[in-house]
Amino acid sequence: MKISWTAVIGIPAVALLSSMLTVGAMVLRDKPRPDAALIADLPARYKDADAAFRQRVQARFPLGSPEADLVAELRRQRFQPATFGSAEGRYQAVLRLDTWVCNQAARIWWTVDEAGHLTSLDTRYGEEGCL
Repeated sequence: MKISWTAVIGIPAVALLSSMLTVGAMVLRDKPRPDAALIADLPARYKDADAAFRQRVQARFPLGSPEADLVAELRRQRFQPATFGSAEGRYQAVLRLDTWVCNQAARIWWTVDEAGHLTSLDTRYGEEGCL
């Protein structure tokens, strides 16, 4: 019985390649998202997800809402302060959703009046750079 070099090299090579692809897929897959209601079940396309995220945040915290309510909810959902105010009194919180391949984030910016009520609110959800 004659064994061909193709069988001797080919079968182990295919098995090795298959194993490498499986491990690679496991390493590169997206991390599970945090349990944050503001970003839960957003559409897959960033443009649609960004619009849905904005709508959720603005519906949950309409202008005039107490800033304390917004901050408390963002903390519960693991958003982190990104800026502590600026000359314009603008604040920001971010929830990083980075993966090995792409950096993703949910960001919220807001301003408040002297009484501590929201006067502006803006958001962004999406990719912030990929390999």
